[in-house]
Amino acid sequence: MEGRDKKGRFVKGYYAGFGFKEEVNLGFGFKKGHIPWNKGKHPSLETREKISEALVGKSKGKENAIKGREKIRESKIGKRNPRWKGGRYKSPDGYIYILSPSHPHNRAGYIAEHHLIMEKILKRFLIKGEEVHHKNKIRDDNRPENLALVTRRTNYGKVKCPFCQKEFTIK
Repeated sequence: MEGRDKKGRFVKGYYAGFGFKEEVNLGFGFKKGHIPWNKGKHPSLETREKISEALVGKSKGKENAIKGREKIRESKIGKRNPRWKGGRYKSPDGYIYILSPSHPHNRAGYIAEHHLIMEKILKRFLIKGEEVHHKNKIRDDNRPENLALVTRRTNYGKVKCPFCQKEFTIK
């Protein structure tokens, strides 16, 4: 037990409520070295059978925790998530990405919207080396008339500015 002495300091092992500094046994708790009544004893066969019957159909703790986590994970996927934005987001560099987990060229389940639009126009997937170019340089303007399919060779090299009509080289 813990208490305080006359100066208000904690005194460990003494009960200050009685006004004296002697150890007091209040009749509860265990003393050091106490041996519980069931130490080393095993339940009888009859008791074990009763316990196993009571636990039939109840899942184990770890299995239950795993199932619970799976239910929570599944309940928060896609439209059921409160932060769901329709499977579409704008990246920091200005491109719009759409959730398309089955697409062969996806990155973390998303694909650039201008790639999907160009693939729809071509009726095929883009081949390695093909790029989709925004004619007006606005990265989130994905109208079909604003998109052009170019190869890396033509996209980098001599380019003509649509505004000032000057030619320059892109490396």
